[in-house]
Amino acid sequence: MKRNKIHQNTVTWNALLTSFGRSGTFELIEEAFNDMCSSFDSFPDIYTWNIILKSYGKDGRMRKMEEWYLKMQEMGASPDVVTFNTLIRVYGRNREFTKMRNVAQHMLTLYFQWNEVTFNTMIEAYGRAGMMEDMEQIHRIMKCKGVKPSPFTLTTLINAYSKEKMFDKVEKIRREWKNSDIRPDVVMYNALLEAYRRSGNLPLLEEAFNELETDLEPDERSFVIIANAYRSNGLREKYKTFSTYHLILLKMPDQMCWIFPGATQNTSYLFEHEAWRGRECPGRSRGVSS
Repeated sequence: MKRNKIHQNTVTWNALLTSFGRSGTFELIEEAFNDMCSSFDSFPDIYTWNIILKSYGKDGRMRKMEEWYLKMQEMGASPDVVTFNTLIRVYGRNREFTKMRNVAQHMLTLYFQWNEVTFNTMIEAYGRAGMMEDMEQIHRIMKCKGVKPSPFTLTTLINAYSKEKMFDKVEKIRREWKNSDIRPDVVMYNALLEAYRRSGNLPLLEEAFNELETDLEPDERSFVIIANAYRSNGLREKYKTFSTYHLILLKMPDQMCWIFPGATQNTSYLFEHEAWRGRECPGRSRGVSS
């Protein structure tokens, strides 16, 4: 850019740093930063520092991230919530829980309040590590502080409890979302389906799938979880039904109507849920008849 004599300001330098971070060209990040500091028209702002910290942290270069955070402080720049959340995320993913807690506590010392991202990041970190008491403590603080859990929050909790075979806690989370105005997404339902599959609770599995089909649209993973649950429980006919008919219906709806014409009127013979009864086949608009 210097060779082409293109005028640079802080915004364009930040865009360039973002591009280098995404491509993993870290030597260019340092070169661009030095050029930025040498310019009379631009100077690193908080977005600059957050871009650099996030780039190194996302690539797993935790020590390098720490060096840049120290450099940030030496140059008199003040961190913001995004800065702290970035550090917390990187420490959590690297299981540096003491450092993660220290950063979170330092946030409060500087009068920064934990936000939804802060809570979700720590809940996810503890959940992945199987540190259930710490995870639950952060969840309690989140609720006490009046920070509304998101679908991601509850999905993370369900996955953690499911992994540790704490299925009674999965039901507690399900009740929590039923008694709130949280709008679950497909990912959240799939986490619940997977928990019921692991527990072998087919009635609750089918109930949850029925809710998913009514409220949203199942995706491929939803069907795979159901099919695998039937297979592991020795229900070969139901397994064949889901692994064949419904995956075809999901991936190739028009072809499904030609191969199985009865699907235009009634899919209940494929699965027992009432939600499937009367489902319209996409092929009908093309004149496909049963």
